[in-house]
Amino acid sequence: MSTSILDEMSRITGRTASADEVEERVETLSDYVRRIMSEKRLTLREVARRSGSNITQGYVGGIVQGIHTNPSVEKLKALAAGLGVDENEAFRVARGLAPRQPSSAEAFNRDREAQLAFVEMMKNVASDTTLSRLLQLALQLSPEARASALKFLLVLAADDRESRGLTRRA
Repeated sequence: MSTSILDEMSRITGRTASADEVEERVETLSDYVRRIMSEKRLTLREVARRSGSNITQGYVGGIVQGIHTNPSVEKLKALAAGLGVDENEAFRVARGLAPRQPSSAEAFNRDREAQLAFVEMMKNVASDTTLSRLLQLALQLSPEARASALKFLLVLAADDRESRGLTRRA
């Protein structure tokens, strides 16, 4: 039997959210999932796959659309795994609270990792004439044409991963 996150938290803590916690409310679960997916450039299919198929892309889509607003503990754990976020953070958001703010050391490390990833990507572009040419052409496109090119490349990349057996079909 599936238990809702709010029921489970009430059972564990023996209380409901306090007035201070209610004031912390920032974004809905729907907004949070949409934001994380956008930041990490994840599709519904990828979230479902990364969860170990413990949540379907349709259910994730229902959360994003605000249809599923009170997922079970099991679904919330699977969602956190699929999004690649800490379960405790996902539980906080599902309770209507703000996600935990990273410490300054965590933020520094995340920024440093992003900078190192960017430098590595630029090394790849500089050493590969095809990537360099793609980037040169992309810079000449209008923002609308870039968006279209990105959509095409995302589809092409997904097809390529699937043809190489790097993804599982749902």
